[in-house]
Amino acid sequence: MRKVILVAAAAAAATIGLAAPSQAYIPPTGHTLYGTSQPNGGGAQHAAGGTTSGTARLGYVVDGDTIRLANGQYVRLIGIDTPERGRTYYGAAKANLDRLIDGQLQLVNPDSVDDVDHYGRLLRYVRDGGRDTGLAQIRTGYAHARYDSLDGYDWHPMQATYRQTDASTRDLWS
Repeated sequence: MRKVILVAAAAAAATIGLAAPSQAYIPPTGHTLYGTSQPNGGGAQHAAGGTTSGTARLGYVVDGDTIRLANGQYVRLIGIDTPERGRTYYGAAKANLDRLIDGQLQLVNPDSVDDVDHYGRLLRYVRDGGRDTGLAQIRTGYAHARYDSLDGYDWHPMQATYRQTDASTRDLWS
């Protein structure tokens, strides 16, 4: 199992031009993994060594919490949820994320978060010009803070900030 995780982490790192990790991240007993769209793990584990970071070019915005990179890889923004296709504010959330993101992005994956979800999307904070686009989506009311330890997923470093911001932001959708 450890070898499979290491190979998967190395492949994911190579996808965005990062050096391959030297060992796999093994969570403490009872520690759940984040970002699988299913509580309590199920996605690929993250490589050890702290935060994984790299730059990438935007292909296009898929929806309010997912983008596609120029290399074809999909990225799900960590810790937020936006309306799905067909729901009120879907188009507005997507358009807002499109306004927030320019072409060159910094992708950040803390070691407490899975590398990919069960759909194969990279799980990342997405920053453009230093701005946390997930937090910006919450501040505008187009996203809610979700998929964190309060929902049965793993903790992520911006969780408290996302939750506090969400609680003090006008709710556009539910």
